[in-house]
Amino acid sequence: MRLQAVGESTVHDGTGFLSYVFISDVISLLLTKFFRTGTQPPPRSETKRHANQPSFLLPFLPTMKNFVSVAAAAALAANGVSAHYIFQQLSLGSTTYAPFEYIRQNTNYNSPVTDLTSNDLRCNVGAQGSGTQTVAVKAGQEFTFTLDTPVYHQGPISIYLSKAPGTAGNYDGSGEWFKIKDFGPSFSGGQATWPMTGSYTYQIPSCIENGEYLLRIQSLAIHNPWPAGIPQFYISCAQINVSGGSGSYNPQTVRIPGAFKETDPGYTANIYSNFQSYTVPGPAPLTC
Repeated sequence: MRLQAVGESTVHDGTGFLSYVFISDVISLLLTKFFRTGTQPPPRSETKRHANQPSFLLPFLPTMKNFVSVAAAAALAANGVSAHYIFQQLSLGSTTYAPFEYIRQNTNYNSPVTDLTSNDLRCNVGAQGSGTQTVAVKAGQEFTFTLDTPVYHQGPISIYLSKAPGTAGNYDGSGEWFKIKDFGPSFSGGQATWPMTGSYTYQIPSCIENGEYLLRIQSLAIHNPWPAGIPQFYISCAQINVSGGSGSYNPQTVRIPGAFKETDPGYTANIYSNFQSYTVPGPAPLTC
């Protein structure tokens, strides 16, 4: 288990689940406000406004209101820290499909994966092929992944493919993967700009073989610099059946897990200190 740092108040376990939300300070504040000593009776106007309330409650009504307000804020904060984002919807050209119709449904809501040795790095926690449909696509066709909420953590977006030995629905992603696209930062005037949006569009390479594939997208969030913090992977896999490819491709391939290491410059980068260039982890994208 590793603690998050730099602006995160959460702990993630090895599977990537959001384990705890720390609100002890808020609870202490609530208790202090509610059980404070020396509570004075409310002013006459306040007493009149609460005329229908039992008299023994009158001295505590303002404090109870504060308690409820702070409690509500605490609940919102607890929900907020567990909310990240997930790639949930696939589009082909101008056709947009239902969420998780062709994308494997994960079981960890929209929490990240952080364990570099976990098989969950392939398609996310609990994401299985059963129950997920496979969509027909043509080589060279445009596709789009859309999120439930726009990406808001700095870091690259990468898209990978892995050819299934049979059907995509029965494939666990244990074979070779190759990258087809990186969305990295641009640098100008000493500042980095990341492509943080609500959707990402690219094309199926025209030179790949026909057959069924896992089409994988990941957001590598590096807003909590290693080693004080730990980078986070937000991942989804679509199931596609490609036709019309030339089969002339010769990609650099990797296994997942294994493609990303704690020593990768793109994994250990500190975006808050002397950040002038960036190399996206993983192999070079395929060129046809």
